[in-house]
Amino acid sequence: MLYSNTQAQVINMDLFRSKLVAHSISLNDEKICFVFATSFQQCPGCGTTAINDRIQKLRKFFPTALYILLVETDDSREIEGNSINTSSDYTFADTVGYIRNVLKAKVIPELYVLTGNGRILFHQNDIPHSSFDTKAIRDSITTRFSENQSVLLKEKTGFIQVINSVALNSNHDKLALVDLAQNKIRVFNTVSGEQEFTVLSSDTLKYFFRKDKYDRDWQLLEQMGAGLVDFAGICFAHNSDTLISIAALFSGYTLDTIIRIKNGKPDSTEQARWQKQLVMISSFNGRITEISHVPQDNNWLTSLSSVDDAYTFTGLSGGIYAIAGTNFMAHSDSVFMVGRYHTKSKRMEPFLSLNNIISSCKTVSFNPGFQGSIASSIASPEIFYLNIWNSIFMIASANGSAKCVEPKGILKDNMRYENINPQQIAMRADTFYNAEITRNEKGVVVIMTKRNTTKQIVKVVIQSYSLNGEFIREDSLPIPEDDYLLDARIVGAWSNKIMLLCKWKKMRWDVETISLP
Repeated sequence: MLYSNTQAQVINMDLFRSKLVAHSISLNDEKICFVFATSFQQCPGCGTTAINDRIQKLRKFFPTALYILLVETDDSREIEGNSINTSSDYTFADTVGYIRNVLKAKVIPELYVLTGNGRILFHQNDIPHSSFDTKAIRDSITTRFSENQSVLLKEKTGFIQVINSVALNSNHDKLALVDLAQNKIRVFNTVSGEQEFTVLSSDTLKYFFRKDKYDRDWQLLEQMGAGLVDFAGICFAHNSDTLISIAALFSGYTLDTIIRIKNGKPDSTEQARWQKQLVMISSFNGRITEISHVPQDNNWLTSLSSVDDAYTFTGLSGGIYAIAGTNFMAHSDSVFMVGRYHTKSKRMEPFLSLNNIISSCKTVSFNPGFQGSIASSIASPEIFYLNIWNSIFMIASANGSAKCVEPKGILKDNMRYENINPQQIAMRADTFYNAEITRNEKGVVVIMTKRNTTKQIVKVVIQSYSLNGEFIREDSLPIPEDDYLLDARIVGAWSNKIMLLCKWKKMRWDVETISLP
């Protein structure tokens, strides 16, 4: 589990507020302060090396926190006239006995981890002679987060190896995922962790486009390895437990005769070329209720979101994706990265064109291999679109208007165009390559993960943006050191909560509901 809860003592923070106001910094419960308390009356230089070491290590996990050196002294001018070589953000004088009477310090120098409202999350005295436990400090800071829950998924019908798309219903008690290895959709109860039902690649789906039910070539092609059904994006219908999924179904094939010359003699073999078409599948409690052909030439749908009777998806459309060596920038008015399918009229309409993206975000290069992530909501007609490796973050409306969102923090640092295969990005270490978004009532939530050389996730970052695209906050989620985090996907967000689906090396898959500040 990513978080734990503890009780915290609360102290008066007026001393810090009065000193920080001159620096235009306000304190609230969302702000974390690392306060290092020392004394000129005892030994002003004692512990400086240890303090700097702790600040350097803590900044890696909490770059936006405040680092304050509080010095006990009889006269504040003593600090002004002395050089204290620490890497703290601010150095303040304590001439009123705050360290002794409020913090209750005993063996100086000491470390206090405080919220802006005065909750003591962590305390360590005698810094130079105490071990530095980063895990204890990181765990203590999670006291800002309350009512966190972790529920293990019960993998009774087979282990989940790799997932594609995930979805959460409006009651937040059903989680759907695409199990790529078993090629099926599995739905779990987020309260009990029990698997409730599955949607399988049944014969109804496999042979949906087969004109002749006696055509045995289809069975033979399946035996040869032709994937007759490939599940892609999934979501729940608005205010319903009806599960909507997009799948690419086998629709036909052509046989090519390949002639090779061996030892001066021709040798011919037949090679099948498979065609697939997209369908939208409605199911309830695992039973398929409707299959609709999606009449559009998209190459793939990787993200799906519901708004009333319409479903928004990402994917390339316009037909030119199949042309080798296509210059997408030259055909920007014909390429649509986001579309919307209306279930009542069975109509597909373009939503966001590459031309919209270019004009709004000043895009100069585009790699179609990175299709991005979308987030929409019944609360507003706009959608958010994030494509980190094409350096795109924007809001778009069905009327064609669009505006670029200015990324902040770690997202800004990792927004860049990459002219490589997406699989190469996934193989990189020490880079944030996975960025997904979801909607809540206030705006959009972004999750980013960073891996090391062993593919272990070493950092999870959550950002929030308003409905207008204004940056709200960024949080790094501490990861326990007694297990390996292998995958982390954002499932949904509502109110001040987010739900993550995490894969651990020891614990396997769990659903984590986290309350943000």
